[in-house]
Amino acid sequence: MTENLVILGGHVTDNSSVDEPSGVIRAFDVHTGELVWNWDSGNPDDTEPLAEGETYTRNSPNVWAPISVDEELGMVYLPMGNATPDQFGANRSENDETYSAGLVALNLEDGQVEWVYQFVHHDLWDMDSPAQPVLIDLATNNGTQPAVIQPTKQGSLYVLNRETGEPIVPIEEVPAPQGAVEGDWTAETQPRSALNLLPPPLTERDMWGASPFDQMMCRIQFNSLRYEGQYTPPSLEGSIVYPGNVGVMNWGGVAVDPERQALFTGAKYLAFISTLVPREEGRRRTRLGQRTRVAA
Repeated sequence: MTENLVILGGHVTDNSSVDEPSGVIRAFDVHTGELVWNWDSGNPDDTEPLAEGETYTRNSPNVWAPISVDEELGMVYLPMGNATPDQFGANRSENDETYSAGLVALNLEDGQVEWVYQFVHHDLWDMDSPAQPVLIDLATNNGTQPAVIQPTKQGSLYVLNRETGEPIVPIEEVPAPQGAVEGDWTAETQPRSALNLLPPPLTERDMWGASPFDQMMCRIQFNSLRYEGQYTPPSLEGSIVYPGNVGVMNWGGVAVDPERQALFTGAKYLAFISTLVPREEGRRRTRLGQRTRVAA
């Protein structure tokens, strides 16, 4: 909420359909309740309230985490989600690819895009932006800069100039594993911030069990799955996602002390298994009462 606006994101259900409601962002007049502007990532340049009979783009990326505002700069900062489904991206639009899993800054007055910074290219791991962007005036070697810090599930803390969207802390494009399932594709590189809480890659020696038998079974399962480090693509045989999509950081976000220029957060290191199931096989399992999500 600002002095004059209430700005709302929206809810979608992950991995249940490819025809979810729109992820449109709407700004309402706080005094009258009238719609002032709407930003639909499927139609990003037209932010005027919809005319009668028009509709928003269905299944577009939404914002489910808290939003931040800098009223002095006149900008609102949107931590962006993904178009569903999360683990298969062959059917995404050009706008989905542009605005997913990143941070979008809009003009408060009219909802027009000021800048965009994406943290995961062609996200196949549900690594959307999960937490509120944190605003801080940051002391740097180039003087004090207006910063926005975005915590992420993948472990990077992206520190950007909140006026321009340019990185304050360096961000490197690092090579990513290749080889998505048939019909899909993977980005050659992924952005990694120099400020991160990334764990080292998993190894067989990391497998744990309460007994030698448990540990042996964990090692067998580890070696049966695909794993080539962070951003190993989902697969039919099963791929390890580490850190998993509950995040190194998630909706709890971070706190900052502007006087001491310090940041505080917690970190989680849980591995997930991502297994893609062909549609007909998924429907067969559903008929048998086995738990499988099928995107209609």
